[in-house]
Amino acid sequence: MTAETIGAPPRAPFRLKPVQLIAALGCAFVLVCSLAALSSALIGRAELPSAFGNWAVGVHLAIILSAFPLSIMQFALPKGTPLHRAIGYTWCALLFAASAISYGIHEINGGLSPPHYVAISSFILLPTIVFLARKGWHAAHRAVVLSYVLFFLVFAGLFTFIPGRAMGNLLASLWS
Repeated sequence: MTAETIGAPPRAPFRLKPVQLIAALGCAFVLVCSLAALSSALIGRAELPSAFGNWAVGVHLAIILSAFPLSIMQFALPKGTPLHRAIGYTWCALLFAASAISYGIHEINGGLSPPHYVAISSFILLPTIVFLARKGWHAAHRAVVLSYVLFFLVFAGLFTFIPGRAMGNLLASLWS
């Protein structure tokens, strides 16, 4: 039996909106660059920076890297399904944990730095994402999720590759 034979409205063909495509491709790009940078240390092209000696850096990085494929899956999979909800709750919990763990990282100036203010925003935005979805305010939910992914995952992820920072130096070592 198909949707047409039981009276349910047919599903529209799935298409990513341009901003969703940009966010998904941005996540994929940052993930691939991150894995390439880390692989340079694994294959011996570069020494692992001292920043990775801090347990919080490693845990934070592992959590963030797991959020990228979940973000891509959320853009690609049908919305409103039990799988979408499960991945969404997992994604929010992971990013909430990454934000909390970021307070154990003081590599930039020894104290609080701009990334810590991003973490404060996460403590507000992540519960807001869940609240909007549970209230059925899907357009607002989608807008906040897209903004979060673009600004807090993609753009913030790209800033980690600035030369002189740990991930930037690891990535640059692939070409030296």
